[in-house]
Amino acid sequence: MSRCPRKVQHSTQESGAALLSVVLILGLLSLLTVTVTLYVNSRSTIVATTREALHKRLLVESALAYAAGRVRSTPAGMPVSGEDRIRLTIGRAQMSWSAESGRLDLNLADPETLIALFMSVGSRREQATSLVEQIIARRAFSSDSGASNADKTLIGARAGPFEHTAEALTLDDMTSELYARLEPFVTVYGSSTKIDPRLAPKALISALLPLSSVDLARLESGRRASDEEMKAIITSIPETVKYFDLQRPQATRLLISVQTAHGTKQAVEIVFLTFDDDTVPYRLLEWRER
Repeated sequence: MSRCPRKVQHSTQESGAALLSVVLILGLLSLLTVTVTLYVNSRSTIVATTREALHKRLLVESALAYAAGRVRSTPAGMPVSGEDRIRLTIGRAQMSWSAESGRLDLNLADPETLIALFMSVGSRREQATSLVEQIIARRAFSSDSGASNADKTLIGARAGPFEHTAEALTLDDMTSELYARLEPFVTVYGSSTKIDPRLAPKALISALLPLSSVDLARLESGRRASDEEMKAIITSIPETVKYFDLQRPQATRLLISVQTAHGTKQAVEIVFLTFDDDTVPYRLLEWRER
């Protein structure tokens, strides 16, 4: 009779050990299940993210190819600008494009015009003069040093030390706020010291020339005009001759907004060159995600 409690105790210990083993096994199974679930969810997220990124890229590249085709097909003597949208099964893209000739080239524009522009975006005359003097000094240094760039020969008259407009931020007295106001009006991909009034922002034209409302309206009416029609308008407003020139450069700025079928959005700004060669219809100069 004295051995029975030991058997019961021993049985209880075995039961406890077995229960603990079951609990441990269930815990391990739960941990494994959670790990597998997290892995599967992570893989699904990675796949979905990769798919969305691919779709955005395809939409942007499709819009770029479409816009380049439209630019190349623009009739001679007409301004290179436009807007359109495309829709694919993976999403849609909205785009607008305009030749860089509607902006002042930091590497080519004459000092007086640049000073007028700088002052129009909030710079004091002393500050504007200092900034422009630095730009002119860099041009002279670039010319003396024989600097070259493959794209310069493609664009034609483009030459100078600035490879990107953002390099203006390196000028003494240039602030980020001033540059933000200046950026929409300047380029480094122009082909003339002047601007094409058919493509220039209204604010830029108003900044450079104190024209009457009548003359501004005449210029506005000529935005879709041919070279000959616009030349007649410019000639009839003598003070505009100093600032305006009709051009057909290769560089075009393209703004693209895409949205995938799943709702993911992205905005991209691209500057590209166009060619008459069908095997190489265009070439990228800048690609900036906004």
